[in-house]
Amino acid sequence: MMNMVTLKHGLKKGLLTGLMLLVSIYAWTQVPKVNIPAPEPTNPEPKATLTDTLKPGEDRHDRLPSFSADTDQRYFLFYDSRDPTNRHIPISVWGVRVGVRFPNNIKIGVGYYFTRQALRYPQPFGPDRVLVGRRLKYLMAYVEPFIFRRRWLDLSVPIEAGYGFARYDLASSIPDQPTVQFGNFVPIGVGVSAAFKLPLSNKFTPLRWIGISAYIGYRYAFQNTVADKSINYAGIFYSIGPTFFFDRMRNDYQVWRQRRKKK
Repeated sequence: MMNMVTLKHGLKKGLLTGLMLLVSIYAWTQVPKVNIPAPEPTNPEPKATLTDTLKPGEDRHDRLPSFSADTDQRYFLFYDSRDPTNRHIPISVWGVRVGVRFPNNIKIGVGYYFTRQALRYPQPFGPDRVLVGRRLKYLMAYVEPFIFRRRWLDLSVPIEAGYGFARYDLASSIPDQPTVQFGNFVPIGVGVSAAFKLPLSNKFTPLRWIGISAYIGYRYAFQNTVADKSINYAGIFYSIGPTFFFDRMRNDYQVWRQRRKKK
């Protein structure tokens, strides 16, 4: 009998406790929620953006060294490449350049160049032979201080020096004359280079990684293995072609990483 009374008392107490808990939960759900704003960080992180904040007339200075690479097809007006009217014949020389631009806006790098030329008008090569073709290949080291670096244009003065090899294809009316001769030369040059950048774009980012470079200068070549002094690689040269801005590529990669971190 005692156990029965105790059980009924325990059930009544449990029902009352459960009912009070349900009432408390219902009342808590009816309280209006208040959104408390999170405190502002003391050092907010800058927003990732592709906007170029460079002011007009302000030079760009990168915080870190920047790698660069571009094709470099040059057209040379060699002194020995002329037509019968004594007009220059442009000679195409293919090449590629790589370099590193430092925060003080001075670039240092190397380039490799080569050409194969069949002379339309053979040139004298010694007393009894003529030059009918040649192949040139050479390396160039360069130092390129920038006059200015602006939003859409970079202007610089490259100074170059290198070492190269030449193969001369010869012809002669005298039997048993060598038809091939090899030589070397030391080219040095200076010029003015301009790099035009494509506008910034948030729609197609890779478009702003490329641009157009133009280069004009003068080159002098020291050589002592040529049989005739009329063979001369000195002269004016000019170049125009695409270029790649790896500093912009690096900046866009950092923007992309910041956006991924916020997601």
